[in-house]
This record gives sequence, C-alpha cells and structure tokens, in this order.
Amino acid sequence: MKLNRPDVIAALVLATLATLCWVPRLKGPIDLRWDGAAYYVLGTALAEGKGYRLLNEPGEIQSTLHPPMLPVLIALHHWILGTDDIVVLGHWLRLTYVIFFVSYVVAGYFMLRLFLPTSYSFLAALVFALQLHTIFMSDLCFPEIPFGLATVLFTLCNSSAGPSRFLRVPLAVISYALRTIGVALLAAWIVEALSQRRLKQAGIRALVSVVPVLCWIGYVAHVEASHEYQNPVYQYQRADYAYPNVSYARNLRYKDSFSPELGYASLRDRASGFLHNTFRMAVNLGEAVSTEEPIWDLLRSAIDKRAGHTVLPPASIRVTLLLLSALIAYGVVLLVAKQQYFIPLYVVFSLIAICTTPWPGQFNRYLVPIAPFLSLSLFLALRSIAGIIAERFSLRPRLVTATAAGALVSFIFASQVLGLLVLFTKWHPKVEWQTTNGATLEYRLFFYQGFYPAADAAFDRLRVRARAGDVVAATDPQWVYLRSGLKSVFPPFDLDPARAQRLLDSVPVTFLMVDEGVLKKYTAPVVTAYPDRWRRVFADSTNETSGLPGTFAIYERVGRP
Repeated sequence: MKLNRPDVIAALVLATLATLCWVPRLKGPIDLRWDGAAYYVLGTALAEGKGYRLLNEPGEIQSTLHPPMLPVLIALHHWILGTDDIVVLGHWLRLTYVIFFVSYVVAGYFMLRLFLPTSYSFLAALVFALQLHTIFMSDLCFPEIPFGLATVLFTLCNSSAGPSRFLRVPLAVISYALRTIGVALLAAWIVEALSQRRLKQAGIRALVSVVPVLCWIGYVAHVEASHEYQNPVYQYQRADYAYPNVSYARNLRYKDSFSPELGYASLRDRASGFLHNTFRMAVNLGEAVSTEEPIWDLLRSAIDKRAGHTVLPPASIRVTLLLLSALIAYGVVLLVAKQQYFIPLYVVFSLIAICTTPWPGQFNRYLVPIAPFLSLSLFLALRSIAGIIAERFSLRPRLVTATAAGALVSFIFASQVLGLLVLFTKWHPKVEWQTTNGATLEYRLFFYQGFYPAADAAFDRLRVRARAGDVVAATDPQWVYLRSGLKSVFPPFDLDPARAQRLLDSVPVTFLMVDEGVLKKYTAPVVTAYPDRWRRVFADSTNETSGLPGTFAIYERVGRP
C-alpha cells in the first residue's frame, strides 16, 4: 500500500486524538492493580536477577501463569532507570503506554486501509480507538494494548510482499509471549497457508510456531516437577484456585475458579459453559464496536427524556448490539469470499478460545486486541450492504454509502462519546496515598472505588504497625505487596472457618483483609468464628461498583506467631 496525502493526514489526526485522550491521565504511575501488579512483580524479579518469580509470595515462588514478554519490558525499564520505585518506574511505564496506544491506533488505521478506502478506514479506526474498554486497558499495566499492536503489525507484515514480511516471525513470537491467546494468531497463520494449498509454507510456519509454544509448555512442566513446587512454603500455596501461583491449565479445571467448592468441570459442564458463552459473545461483539450495554441504556433514556415519552423500548439496546454482531459476522464472511483468510481465522480462533474460559465478565477485556479486526468486518459489511441497496433500487452508490455510514457511525459515536464522558467524569476519581519518603502522591485512575481507596488509606497506617516478616492475606496480593512492601497471599478459598483458620495458620498470616469482593464469603466467616484470634485494627466504609455502600477492614492476629 502506497501512502498518499489523505492517508498521512488521517494518520496524523488519529495520532493527535489518541494523544489527547491521555492529557487528563499523564500524571502518576500506571495502574498496577489486578494482573498489572503481578506483571510488575515478575519484571522486578527479572531485573534483580532472581528469575521469573512472584516476590510477594513467601519463598518467592516461580510463576507459571503469565507469559514473560510484558515482565521483560518492565525489567528493561528497571535496568534503564535503575529503580523499582513504583512512583518513578510506574510513571515511565505510563508514558510507554502512551506510545503503545498511539501506535496501536495508527497501525490499526493502516491495517484497515488494506481493505477499505480512506474515509471508511478513518471512521473504523475511531470506532475501536474510542471504545471504553480500549481506553481503560491502555491505562493498565496489562498486555492487551501491546498485544493488539503486535497482532496488527503482524497482519500488516503478513499482507506485504516487501522486506517487512521478514518481521512476521518475531512479531508472531512476541504476540504469543505477550498473551497465551496469541496461539490463535499462530494457528490462523498456519491454516491460512493450508487453505491456500501452500503446504511447504504451512509446514515452515508450523515449525516456527511450535517452538515458542513448546518452550512455554516445557518451562511450566519443569517448574511443576521441581522440588520447590512439590513442597510449597505453606499448605495451599499451589492450590488450583490460587490462580497467580498456578498455570491456566490447572486453574481452568474448575466450574468457577472463584468458587472451588463447586468442584471441577466435567466435559458436559465445559460444553454447556461454551454454549452459554457463545450466546453471551453475540452481545459482547456489538459492545466491542460501540460501548457497554449500560451506556447504551443511558443514551436510550436520554432520548426518551428529550422526547417526553418512550421512543426506544429497553429491548432495542440488545437488538442494536445483536445487529452490530450480525454485521461483524457478515464482514468476516466477505473476507473469506475475497480469499482473505488470515483475519477471519484469527478472529474465529480467538473467539473460540475466549468462549472456552469460565470468565464471561472478562470478555470485553479479551476483545480489545481484536477490536480493529471487528471494526474492519463491521465496515466491510456496511459498505457491501449499501452497495447492494444502491444497485437494487438504482440509487447513486456514493450517496447510499455515505448515508448508511453516516447513520450508523453517528449512532455508534453518540454512545461512545457518552461512555467516555461518564468514564472521565464519574469513573476517573482522584487517588491519594503516602509514598515511602512521606510525600503525598495524587493522580487519577479509572474505576478506583470499592476496596482500593480504603486499602490505600490502610496501607499508610499498616507500614507503621507491621513488622518485618509479617504476611498479609488479601484480595489482590501482588498489589498489596507493591503498596505495603509486606509479603502477601490470597486467603484460602474454603467455606469452612475451621479449615480456613488452619490454612491461614500454615502461612502464617498476620493481617487478614475483609472487603466486599468475591472472597468475602471465605474471609468474613473466619473473623466471625474466631474473635479471640483476630482483632480489627482498621475499618472504613466503601463505595462499591454496584452503587451500594460496603465495608473494608483489616484484622490482626492476636498473639503474633
């Protein structure tokens, strides 16, 4: 594809818009909650020469869950800056993610230009760039945005006959090393060659692809066979539900990994779950090229309020999302009809892999890296349908195309602008906590509510109260370790308070956090059943994501071990 002036202008406008969305969030370290803290801890361990280990765990155990590419990137920042201070290193990671995000949007535009004219490519790029979860993921120390960038660049190189085609192999390996679901890209690359009857090339691609996959599988098998793994520091350290400490293969064995008491999933359970997830995915695909269903409902309510009566029934939101999903499916079929096999295969393999997981609440996150390909499919379908209508009714094709595109895009952008307005005004609160040198750090994070504000306030006190060697049991142990410097673990996922207490004793845990999260059913019964063993030393009210008030508390063991 040769660059022309409109392409350069479109790319510059997209880069400018992508950069502007970072202006309210350039201050402070990147968001290190959830998996972001695990990646950061692993990167720190690599930089310090300790290996691929979770430093928050007693015994600093080897990790078998997270692929290593993002931790390697964090380690590189550590080596260059010469510090693991989350204030300094975290801020530079935030700036790096600005580059990732802008590059992702611009690269996505040029990928779209392989199949669409300039105007359509520009609109399609805006659709995936302004999606609420795309913005949110870019703020987290998660691999979704770097992974999306790697896969888009791979697609560009895979479609080129020039020197850039030699970048396919490193980009394919990098994609898999960023996210395990990158195996969908490797599989699509191989099957693409098979579908074009290029058997020799398919064999070469298979050999190239199998190397990183076998390396990771071999590493996991080596760790699990080790003496350290077979003899954990405490009793439940390698329990299948302790998901940062075990592989996906072990954690995915449950019906619900956050409720291990439900037992392991049978083949029938997996088939039923996959079918349920497939139906749910039909709605999530529509959200991936617009915004979340609750935001759509806000837009519907605003229209009804302006009109003074019900214009759009509630069911119209679900119908709209299903229609967008149907258009995406039609666009995928159009690519196959044009013998463009890689993107359809990659999208389908990714969706199959996502639907096999038991975490439907994470689907919007998992769809972020394939959003450019979903947006491409949507606009291919839109263009095709407009052409069919123009031909059927003898209308001017350009007029019909412009009208159809304008109507759909206006509707999508209205929902996305409303979503971003809510995101940056209601869901982007101020964060405030004390650094290790006593200074007050202030910045903003998305969805900073519930457990986290109360925990930040608690850590400022806990650092004074805690002693060396104390261990905290908490909902987000890697993040607790980064904030407090204390060894941190999950509480045992056991509904029986007596067994849970014995497992806590095996660590032994000094401080136990009880909050409104999914682990409350395991932690609250312990402190209720054993008031003589646990003394509450901190309590605060919380504003939960549900909108209901909640509580957060830290309990200290009576009589330290």
